[in-house]
Amino acid sequence: MPNVSRDIVVSNSLGLHARPAMQFVDTANQFKSQVMVIKGGEEPYEADGKSVMQMIILAATEGTTLQIRAEGDDAEQAVSTLAKLFEDKIRRRVSSRKWRSKKASEFLRGGDQHGGRAGRRRTSSFPSGR
Repeated sequence: MPNVSRDIVVSNSLGLHARPAMQFVDTANQFKSQVMVIKGGEEPYEADGKSVMQMIILAATEGTTLQIRAEGDDAEQAVSTLAKLFEDKIRRRVSSRKWRSKKASEFLRGGDQHGGRAGRRRTSSFPSGR
């Protein structure tokens, strides 16, 4: 069985947190090959690339080098696809983050276009004499 590996660098400013870890695991589970992700350095760890919990335990922050390793008949395609996922999709776009923050703050102030209520004062249903 072929054994293929490739080094990648985590480029997401928030590191490999839950959402990108889930994207990775979902993609890894599309292949028959066994997929492992190895983190070296001061805190080395080897994770099953098909387990979201093990991927999160890697605690891979921005700039961390990881090795994606696959063993099986579709190992080449698995490593290539997973590496491309890191290069293309598992990034946090600053412009979209600012947009989401702006929309959230508008909602909390009650100024969104859908009449958000989070920022409005609630009135009590008790009589005022209480």
